[in-house]
Amino acid sequence: MEKRYWYQKQLRMVQTVLREPDIVNYDAKAVVDYLEKADANCIIVNAGGIVDFFHSGLEGANLNPFMKKEDILGDLVEEAHKRNKKVICRIDFRGAEKDFFRSHPDWFACEEDAGPKMMSARIKSEVDIHTPCYNSRYMNEHATEFLRSLFKQYDIDGIWENAVSVPHGVCYCTRCRRKYREDLGRELPTREELKELAVSEQYRRWKYRCAEEHIRLLRDTVKEFGEDKAYAAEIFGFFREAEKEAFDVVDLDMGKENFDYFVTPAFVSQAAHPSNYGSGLGYTGSIVKYMKMISRDKQSVLLFGSNGGTLRYVKDPSAENRIWLWEAVAAGCGFWNCLFNGQHPAATHDIREAFISNPMFKFLKDNEKLLEDNLPVAEVAIYASKPTRDVFGNTVSAEKDRFCCNMKGVERVLAEKHIQFVHIPGDVNLRPEDIEPYKAVILPNAACMSDNEAEVLRQYVKAGGNLIASFETSLYDENGSKRADFALGEVFGVTGTGRMEDTRVDCYQLIRDYEHPLIKGIRDTELLANAEHTLLVNALEGASVAATYIPIIRNQPPEKAWIRNMKTVYPVSMTNTYGKGKAVYFAFPIGRAIHMYAHDDFVQLFENAVDAVLDKKLLTTNAPASVHVQAIWTGKNQDGIMVSLVNHTGTMYRPVREIVPVHDIEVTMTLKGTLRETRTLRAESEAEVLRIDNKDGTVTVKMVLKRLEEFAAFYIGMEA
Repeated sequence: MEKRYWYQKQLRMVQTVLREPDIVNYDAKAVVDYLEKADANCIIVNAGGIVDFFHSGLEGANLNPFMKKEDILGDLVEEAHKRNKKVICRIDFRGAEKDFFRSHPDWFACEEDAGPKMMSARIKSEVDIHTPCYNSRYMNEHATEFLRSLFKQYDIDGIWENAVSVPHGVCYCTRCRRKYREDLGRELPTREELKELAVSEQYRRWKYRCAEEHIRLLRDTVKEFGEDKAYAAEIFGFFREAEKEAFDVVDLDMGKENFDYFVTPAFVSQAAHPSNYGSGLGYTGSIVKYMKMISRDKQSVLLFGSNGGTLRYVKDPSAENRIWLWEAVAAGCGFWNCLFNGQHPAATHDIREAFISNPMFKFLKDNEKLLEDNLPVAEVAIYASKPTRDVFGNTVSAEKDRFCCNMKGVERVLAEKHIQFVHIPGDVNLRPEDIEPYKAVILPNAACMSDNEAEVLRQYVKAGGNLIASFETSLYDENGSKRADFALGEVFGVTGTGRMEDTRVDCYQLIRDYEHPLIKGIRDTELLANAEHTLLVNALEGASVAATYIPIIRNQPPEKAWIRNMKTVYPVSMTNTYGKGKAVYFAFPIGRAIHMYAHDDFVQLFENAVDAVLDKKLLTTNAPASVHVQAIWTGKNQDGIMVSLVNHTGTMYRPVREIVPVHDIEVTMTLKGTLRETRTLRAESEAEVLRIDNKDGTVTVKMVLKRLEEFAAFYIGMEA
């Protein structure tokens, strides 16, 4: 039997976010009592970096000013191990206070004028912190010495590197200048030079490699003390990307080779603004599925809590937090509870949500063996183009973003239609086997694409696969350089004209074919809405055009709100047959339009596009769009399926304050193979699973639920 380390099994974690005074009268037994009550099997606790909670013995250590003879790490490790709980130490090398900096100014990052980089330039902080860079002595030699001291003193089980993405902007320290010269044969670019895309992209890729080298160094140091010691770092999910001026380069892809388990923070309040998660409360399930597709054999963990907002000391909206957590459960995720500040709930200020995650932790624990190995069930793949994210993603400005908003709009429609989907990492090394399992691949403005990616996608469609693409997909190479025409133009059935029109206001499409599958269900209108910007393209012979571009029709004054001729030759919504497969192409960023406006026309067009490329759905249900239904494969051999329902039905405005029950739900799946067992894993009302054996050898499983309050789950076991 294959040996598994503890971090390769289900993880139910709790982080105690300690402040300096929390070291006083530290009660390790009470902390582990809380772990027991919370059904947790691992704890994350402060060790040091900015503030040290133990005596590292290193020069210039910034010891907790409240520390006397306390040994909280020793006490906690002893108590936790006694009750079979693992202990991970949180380290934070995002910077140091001025006394340490004054002793070692050459260990930290520099601005272009040689002045120090300060955390206060970006983050409001009680003390000002001097920040390092990925090549600095502080983040490397000093950090590894710190780790070795920690492991030599305590039998801890792993390391969590907090704030690994903090080195913002360009560092001009001596080490960076020397390394850039050695690696690339040129001087570090100036701020002025970085305004050129080619220069900034070269620097970003170099900094990405530096970040990977730093992460690998710390992982290797942890592994000096045993393969059973775990390493992971704080990296936010794929909808929080690419702050351009900061060159925030770290991404979850770095964890594929370097992390022992995947974890990403996802706080429901998101800087105290719930609307910042435009993808809605289903985000947690999405990011979990993405982590699983990066590395299918590693545990995925969702880090949740109240620390994403400005209100660290009080709870997030309770109803939203419950939906947030059930979404992660439905995706088969482990948990990292970071809900409170202090030793344990009884020793902190707000305990209202101290046990809000207990039902979720209990469900995971009760079904631990079932859920230990799981993967998304998916008929559609959303292609998360890493080159597009790196070049055109922008989380600071929605107006400038050409990646995240497109992803969110597409995801919304699929979730509301109960289509089983997954996000797959898209990069220059795409392989045919990465996309072959899916009936359709959606390219939400996957603008930047290598020749290899284009060829793999081309062959996929030629062999019978289907694409839904939009706007600038394949119009740029992986470095952001614009091509003369679409790399996938032959597949889409278009050729570019080189012109782009601003269609953000007062713009429409003219329906040209009412029998076209993209116009299904649309009647009593000649016009459809258009939005954002539209590329003027020409249709190739054989392509099928549903609607065409109409030049702008100004809204005012109404007497002049008309144009003489609405007809043009430029398709906006169209389909094309290529080989044995089909491509749907929209000449505007329809995903972004759905996310920003959610106009009925955009939603209907995209729903029709999905129907056009899916002959049969894996799952059908009468549940409303406000109930998220998703399925995951379970078991080492993927011989089981868990079907989950998460109820999002609630109050009119965000944040949701009340979850409203939904009644008489049916979910049906038709499967190939021999049915072994069915059972209800969780229900808040009467529930049953019905079986129908079909003449073609398939079996239909119908799951019936009288009332759904928050979460329900069913299990379908098939013969391996």
